[in-house]
Amino acid sequence: MRRHHITKKDIREIFHRLKTSWEQRRLKREQTVPEVFISRDVMVEGNRLVLFNRGLEVYEIMLELMANARREILIDSYVFSSDALGQRFKEVLLQKEKEGVQIRIIFDPVGSIRALPQFWRDFRRGRIRIKEMHPYKKLWNLLSLKFLYRDHRKLVVIDNKVALIGGLNISKEYESNWRDTHMLIQGGAVRALRPLFYEVYHTKSRYAVKKRLLPEDLGRIFFLNSFPGESKSRLRDLIVRLVNSARKEIIMSQLYFVPDRRIVASLNQAVKRGVNVKLILSEFSDIGFVHRFVMTYIQDLLRHGIEVWWYQPCINHSKTLLVDQTTVLLGSANLSHWSLFRTYESVAVVHDAEVGRELYRMNQEDLKFCRRETIDHWQERGFYASIIDRLLVPLRVVI
Repeated sequence: MRRHHITKKDIREIFHRLKTSWEQRRLKREQTVPEVFISRDVMVEGNRLVLFNRGLEVYEIMLELMANARREILIDSYVFSSDALGQRFKEVLLQKEKEGVQIRIIFDPVGSIRALPQFWRDFRRGRIRIKEMHPYKKLWNLLSLKFLYRDHRKLVVIDNKVALIGGLNISKEYESNWRDTHMLIQGGAVRALRPLFYEVYHTKSRYAVKKRLLPEDLGRIFFLNSFPGESKSRLRDLIVRLVNSARKEIIMSQLYFVPDRRIVASLNQAVKRGVNVKLILSEFSDIGFVHRFVMTYIQDLLRHGIEVWWYQPCINHSKTLLVDQTTVLLGSANLSHWSLFRTYESVAVVHDAEVGRELYRMNQEDLKFCRRETIDHWQERGFYASIIDRLLVPLRVVI
């Protein structure tokens, strides 16, 4: 059957058909993510935005949109597995390559270390172009320490018309067992994401955008790439600016919360201004030693009046910031020194009350499954736990 190009009607029909099947399966299957969330369609300056809270729905719509691509498919993923889901992606992409669609893939060899070599050889047999970011097996990357600078982005752009951005890697383990946040964007705003993809695809130096400044006129929807080696993290400056703009409420969701002093200070100052600050952290983590560093912040956060909530059903891998229910930041970036200064990241920022309300609804669902931390409960951990926290504080800058 001949494939046709993507139109607004196609995307609408695909989405509503899949949405019906998602609701049916939701009733039949027990989910690790207790409340599957698919936001309302929100229009912002002619762009259609939809928020998701787990991988299954995102992967299905990704695959179907790719199957209908006519000109170009761009994929950047920190983890690109060769498991059952990765094989489905490979089959669709190889078929589209035969149909003449231009395909570009960026993957990180550390994040995708479990992908079999044959998986990438199958891609390279065709005209699919693949960029492996700073291969750790190359001697020069080891000697120059480039192997430390990883590509942590999660971005898909199809025909310059529709894109998906957020925290989801491409791996079957993220289908139902992880809580995450991803966003679909359809419309003219997508045209700004294609250059961001190629900005990383063509870069040969981690200092490629060292002198680029954060624009003052950000608009209602904008995207930001951050590169390793920036002397001044534009991503960190953006987060601080958004926190400083808060007047009523900040809700931040993070798995690896190991921020620098400027971000912590801005959160503390927000509380002093009378802003209600909620921090949703994951009770469980896939990287135990990083989680131990996260715990070194809790006592100071609580003492300054920041609410700490532990999400309990599963690992919460979300990376979102909601300010006054009007400004949304989401993407691939963790709040850690490594993400702010040592990895390639992409984030989206949307200034819109409707999108803000949808993320707020998502956060409220999460809070139903959270345990709120208190200073009394935290101090019951004992003397030795507090000593370990103090010993780890000087090492937080390496995380």
